[in-house]
Amino acid sequence: MRISGLKATGIFLLLTIVFTWPQAIHWLSVPDFMDTYFSMWRISWIAHQLTSDPRHLFDANIFYPLTHTLNYSDAVLLEGLAGAPLIWAGVPAVLVYNLLIFIGFVASGLGAFLLVRDLTRSSAAGLLAGTVFAFAPFRFDHFVHLEILWAQWIPLSLWMLHRTVRSGRWRDGLLTGVFVALQGLSCVYYVVFLATVLLVAGPILISTAERTVRWRAVRALLAGAVLAAVVLAPYARSYAAARADVGERERVVAMLGFSVGPKHYLATPNNNILYGALTRSISVHEKRLFMGFLVMGLVIVGLWPPLNRVRVAYALILIIAIDISFAQRSLLFGWLYDNVLIYRGLRVPARFGQIALLGAGVLAGFGLTRVIDWIQHNRAAWMKPAVAAMAGVVILEYLMFPQALIPIETKPMAVTEWLRTQPAGPIVNLPVLYGADAAARPLEPLYQYESTFHWRPMFNGYSGNAPGRYVLAKPTVATFPAEGALSTLRQFGIAFAIVHERHYGREAYRNVITAAAARSDLIGYGPFADGEFEVRAYRLLK
Repeated sequence: MRISGLKATGIFLLLTIVFTWPQAIHWLSVPDFMDTYFSMWRISWIAHQLTSDPRHLFDANIFYPLTHTLNYSDAVLLEGLAGAPLIWAGVPAVLVYNLLIFIGFVASGLGAFLLVRDLTRSSAAGLLAGTVFAFAPFRFDHFVHLEILWAQWIPLSLWMLHRTVRSGRWRDGLLTGVFVALQGLSCVYYVVFLATVLLVAGPILISTAERTVRWRAVRALLAGAVLAAVVLAPYARSYAAARADVGERERVVAMLGFSVGPKHYLATPNNNILYGALTRSISVHEKRLFMGFLVMGLVIVGLWPPLNRVRVAYALILIIAIDISFAQRSLLFGWLYDNVLIYRGLRVPARFGQIALLGAGVLAGFGLTRVIDWIQHNRAAWMKPAVAAMAGVVILEYLMFPQALIPIETKPMAVTEWLRTQPAGPIVNLPVLYGADAAARPLEPLYQYESTFHWRPMFNGYSGNAPGRYVLAKPTVATFPAEGALSTLRQFGIAFAIVHERHYGREAYRNVITAAAARSDLIGYGPFADGEFEVRAYRLLK
C-alpha cells in the first residue's frame, strides 16, 4: 500500500508526540539544560533584529563590544526566520522554540520517508527510514540542540538529486541546490557533512543516469550547486569574520574533544527504556549513536549481494560518516582538518552520526523490501504480523522514558523592567563564573534569555566559541566590586552591573553589596524582587 506524504506527516507527528512525551502537553516548559535557553535567545534575537536593525543581524548583544557574535555558534538563521512571525505576534519564545523542535522531528522523518519511498517504491521502507533518521537515540541525545534536529534538508537534497539524475530537469537540479542551501541556513555542521558525502557519493549516483540525460543532469546539478553557493556565501563571510575573533580550534581539541569509538554505536541516552541502564557505563553526551539491532540487521540484508550502484553509494555514505565520527581514530578527519578550512571550526565530529543514520536508514529500507519480498513469496500469511512486529521492535528500541521538564518564565524580571527606564548602556550580569565553576553551573544562558526582554548589550556571553579577550577578562570581572573588576568593565564600556543574589548565594551576595556600598564610584539601585531572592543594580561612574 502506498502511503501519501500527508499520511506520513501525520504518522511522524504522532511518533513525535509519543517519543517526546510529555513535551506535547507542556509547551511552556523545556528540558533543564542550558542550551535550551541559548536557542530561545537565538531565535528571539533574530526576530528582534530583523525589525530593528537587520543590517547588523549577526552582531548579537553578547560579548560586548565584539561584533558577529551570533556566529560564534550556529546562528540557526532559518529556524529564526521561521519562528519570527510568531514572536512578532507575541507568542512566547519558549512556545515557538518547542514548535520548532517538533517541526525538526516531523520534517526529518518526512524527508527520509520521501527519499527511501522513491528509491525502493515501498512506503513501509520509507516509514522505517524516516523513523531511523528522526527518532534514533542520537536525536534524543540532541533534544536540546535545535539546529541538530533540523536535518530534514539532507534527505530532501538527496531526493532531488535522484530525481535530477532520472529526469535531467533544471527544476530538480535547482531544487537540489535550494535544499542544500536551506540545510546550510539551518545547521552549519550538516551542510559541511552533506557536502562531504555528496562529493564522494554524488558521482556514483550520477553514473546511474541514462546516457541520454546524464549531461543534462550534471548541468542541472551544477546550476543547483551555484545557487546554493550564492545563497550561502554571505552567511559564510559572516562566519569568517567571527572566526577572526575566536580563532581556530586546536587540532588536538578537534581530534580528541568529542570523538567516538565503536562502542559508542551501542550507547543510548540513560532514559532509553530497553538499553539505557545497560549502556550507562559508555553513555556520554554527544557520544550516543546506537542505531538499533534490528536496523543494523536490515542494513546487512540491504547490503547483501547482488548490489547496485545506489546501495554502494549509500554504503559509502555510512562508512564515511562512521569514520569521520571517530575523529582521532579516523582515516579521513585528520586530512580534512588539515586541508579543509571549515573543518577546523567543528567542535563535535561525532555529530556526523546524523549522516550515519541516513545511510543506515536507506540501506535498512532496501533490506526491509528484500525481507518483505521473501515473505510475500514464501509466507504470505505472515506479512502483516511480521511487518507490525518489525515496526514494534524498532520503536521499542528507540523509546525513551519521559524526561523531566521545567517551566520557563515568559515575563521579565523586576530589574529588567527597571532597566527599560534607564539611559542606554551595556550591562554585566554578576556573578561571572569561569573555569570548572562555569562548566558545572553555566549562568550565561540564563542571562541571555533574560536579555530578550530588554536587549541591552552585555559583557556576558554563552556560545559554541568564546573570544579570548572575554575569557581572559572573566576572572578579573568576577572580583566585582574590586578596583580591577571596575577598571576592566570600564575598558569594555559597561555602564550597569546587575548583581543576582540567587546565583551568588546569600552570604556571598551580602559581601558583594556591602563592598559595593562602600564605593563612591558606584550608584546603587534596588533591591528588586526575584522570587525569594533579590537583585541589585549599580551604575558605574567614569
